[in-house]
Amino acid sequence: DESASGRAYGQIDGLAFGQSTDMTRISDTLLSQTQTQIADIIVAETSIAPGSQITQIELNGYQALLPKASFTSAEQCVGHTFAASGMASLLHGLLNISQRAISDHGSTLTTNKALIANVSENQASQLLLSQTPIELQALRERLGTELKSAAKHQLIKTVTLGGRDIYQHIVDTPLAALPTIKSKMAQGTASSITTSVLRLCHRQRPMLASDNPILTKDTAQTNSRPTNVLGNLNSMTTKSPLNASSINASNHDLAAFQRNQQLTQAAHLAFLKSRSAGMKVADALLKQQLAQALGHSPATTPTPQSAAAQSTQPTQVETLKPDHANVPPYIAPTPALKPC
Repeated sequence: DESASGRAYGQIDGLAFGQSTDMTRISDTLLSQTQTQIADIIVAETSIAPGSQITQIELNGYQALLPKASFTSAEQCVGHTFAASGMASLLHGLLNISQRAISDHGSTLTTNKALIANVSENQASQLLLSQTPIELQALRERLGTELKSAAKHQLIKTVTLGGRDIYQHIVDTPLAALPTIKSKMAQGTASSITTSVLRLCHRQRPMLASDNPILTKDTAQTNSRPTNVLGNLNSMTTKSPLNASSINASNHDLAAFQRNQQLTQAAHLAFLKSRSAGMKVADALLKQQLAQALGHSPATTPTPQSAAAQSTQPTQVETLKPDHANVPPYIAPTPALKPC
């Protein structure tokens, strides 16, 4: 407020710091420096941060030092304000000085004093705040003046939060592009439904495997070829082609679809051949390693006489050691051409 600029509502006479366990000693030091009597203190404002290690005994000793003071705390009104707790305690103590001076003394002709104590992280700070009658009158006039409605001076603003307010805001807010969105959705839905119905009603003859000589020949060769590798691959080669009735298209599109099916089946057969060759190589490597681990070649088979002779000998535990020199190099199979 420009009219209240330059006015003072109180003054700080002194301050002192120390450990939170020495609240009484800090108060004695501060009062001695400012030459203030204990009876002159009418308000004692305290602000203790959460987690501070201060016992109730120490707090009771501090309160017993100021018998005539009225103990207040800004935390009881607004809660702990973290970084602004010091300023909140200072303003709260200043306001309580004026209230206490009017209610208890009934006169504003004397200087009133308050002791502001803040405890945070086991550190304590105390300051002595005084207010003269002129400063008290200026504070009362300032509190009696209404706040201006200008945006640069306005400190209070009404804010509504909650699910009902958000819902009402969504309902009441106009949507400028709503007619355009509705028209686009209506046109797109109608065209897509008509096309889908026409395609479902018109069905083509299903394509059989006998219609494709390449597919029939490759499938017959694959099914008749025996395999001795791990796993059964015949189940992968007996897949039936897709039913052409699910594709509604012209003769040109149907021919392209059949050609695509042929290429897909050829690529699948090439993949099966490549995987079969790889599994054969892996099977041979596993048999060779197993034979080396047992101590005999894969081609030799122990006779009954040798097996009986070995059973009479005491069992000896052989230490298995890897023989990397005798492992033949791995030759990767050449992948077949896979058309896209």
